[in-house]
Amino acid sequence: MKQKYIMIALAVALMMAAAPLVYSEGADDSSALTGDNVLDLTNDSAIVYVASGDGHSATFSVDLSTIPSGYSASSISWKLNDLDDGTTLVSFSDTTDTYTMTGVSSVTVYGKAVGTLEIEAYISGTNYYASGIVVVFSAPTETASTFYYFIKIYPGVYSYFNNENLPADVTQDEIQEGFWVSVTYNSQAFGSNDFNALTAFEYFCSQNDGWQFSASSYGWIDTFLGLGTYEGTNGSWIYWAQYHATSGNDAGWAFNNTTMAYITSVESQYIGLIFWESPSSSVMPAFPGLPNSDTLKFEV
Repeated sequence: MKQKYIMIALAVALMMAAAPLVYSEGADDSSALTGDNVLDLTNDSAIVYVASGDGHSATFSVDLSTIPSGYSASSISWKLNDLDDGTTLVSFSDTTDTYTMTGVSSVTVYGKAVGTLEIEAYISGTNYYASGIVVVFSAPTETASTFYYFIKIYPGVYSYFNNENLPADVTQDEIQEGFWVSVTYNSQAFGSNDFNALTAFEYFCSQNDGWQFSASSYGWIDTFLGLGTYEGTNGSWIYWAQYHATSGNDAGWAFNNTTMAYITSVESQYIGLIFWESPSSSVMPAFPGLPNSDTLKFEV
């Protein structure tokens, strides 16, 4: 990547509070975790699975043309960086626990545990690096054809909201109580583009007046309805937290360690976008129940 999308001051504070990382597409190189970004990767993200078979591994390579003069492919080392899920989610070997590599410009990672981490190629003793994101799922699942989003601004933080940013077809009571919207795949709207939770929600916002939305390239929300991220009290943060509904008899919210850009399966098709003061990623807001005729306000 030519830039890292981690807003460092916020990320460090969030990790200390065990809260989710927040990505910022505008972060410049001076905010990077490990220095100036000179190297580049031929791909900067991948999804892999813990289960063996197709998708169990992915390969990352340094673009050799970006290696500075005086260095070569054998100068490249690799490591795994924690994004709040740990650094043992993948291994550079499928048969041994290998979490670093040296002297190679290309590596293959194998899924070992569910979560998200950063892979980094660097030249030791310099500030030259390139990084990418690896998302690990347990196994391939059925691809969702419809995504559902529960949208709510908690009354306790409603003072952050400017009512001028409220869509005309939504009332103040509705946005504070919360409601569901749905987006169903259609080939005319999406064509051959990927249909995931991020592209589906961007499409919903584009089809309805007044739904201001922007996200980083990985799917963390930058702003939605004019609301961004704000420091709360006692180490908490006020922001659009992202969740997905768990299945079974104990249905409820689970925090999205994976951003919307990587959510494609029916297992995570019910998504919560909730603006509230979150003390940590382990504390969940109240679950409203799955959508029904009374709570599903918009269908696209």
